[in-house]
Amino acid sequence: MSRKYQRISAKTTAIFAGISAAIVLGGGVAVASEYKTVSVTVDGATRQVQTMNRTVAQVVSDMGIKVGQYDQVIPALGTQMSRNQQVKIVHARPVVLQGTKDAKIGWGLSDQDAPKLRATFRVDGQEVSGSYKQGSDPRVAAQAAGIELAALDRVTVEKAGEGVAMIRVSRVERGVTKEEKVSAPPVKEVEDKNLEPGKKIVEDEGKEEVVAKSTFVEKVDGEVAFKSPEQVTTLVKAKPKIVRVGPADSSINTDYGPVVPAGEAQEIAHEMVISRGWSENDFTCLVKLWNRESGWNTQAGNPSSGAYGIPQSLPADKMASAGADWRTNPATQIRWGLGYIAGRYSDPCGAWRHSENQGWY
Repeated sequence: MSRKYQRISAKTTAIFAGISAAIVLGGGVAVASEYKTVSVTVDGATRQVQTMNRTVAQVVSDMGIKVGQYDQVIPALGTQMSRNQQVKIVHARPVVLQGTKDAKIGWGLSDQDAPKLRATFRVDGQEVSGSYKQGSDPRVAAQAAGIELAALDRVTVEKAGEGVAMIRVSRVERGVTKEEKVSAPPVKEVEDKNLEPGKKIVEDEGKEEVVAKSTFVEKVDGEVAFKSPEQVTTLVKAKPKIVRVGPADSSINTDYGPVVPAGEAQEIAHEMVISRGWSENDFTCLVKLWNRESGWNTQAGNPSSGAYGIPQSLPADKMASAGADWRTNPATQIRWGLGYIAGRYSDPCGAWRHSENQGWY
């Protein structure tokens, strides 16, 4: 074989070796990212689990197995998992080391002398008898006692020693609750001067809003142990309902007769204010308030909103509760207006302060 051919052959071999390594590594990544069945032996007790974890440490942690400083783990905790991986864990135990002077405590990996305890398993509101080798995987002991376990169930040693062990089996459920909520579309009114006063026509029905709400819940033995914050997703965005509305009824400007002078109307109001137990200061506030609203005119009408009379009742016919002559009688209007102020603002000065801040009362 010529040297040139040897160099080409060596180069080709190296390329194929690199490709093979890439395939192996790539395959390892693919395998590590999918479910794998692995065998875990803890102090002589073996069980198989399915996992997507990448390392031995992650598998051991998810199984709830504690590993101490002197414990033996084969392969090492940082080892990448592969299919049909076998993991062996031996828990170290204190051992008396006999010396020439004083006995010392060391750590040994032999589990032959680990005590076997009478175990009581508390599960589903009942007690099941069995046995438990101290330091071993309690799930294996529970299954040996005839208890069926789901993947999420938790097995916890509550007490171990003096020949007995108390072990709790907690049933774990996880799920997502989902709910859809439908809300009516907001209404948007648009004035249309071509319509009769007060008439309404729906121009566009709009669209309802649809919102999905989901919550992750974990239950342990039927009780909620964890509940995530509610996640809200808008599935359908609302579209306003468009309603065309005729202009406000201007019929309230009809001539109902002569207007009572403001001075006479104020005299009536003054008597009513004092009879209610309000002060002269309250009457002063009332004068300023209704000066602004209507000028104490019994027929004052707002063509835009439809408010009417001395107190500017909205709608106007609310004042009918104080008397049938509400359109023209200042006493009827004032009586209704003072009742409205008392119920909403306590007194005229309270109504005046609100009008000063907001521009209405």
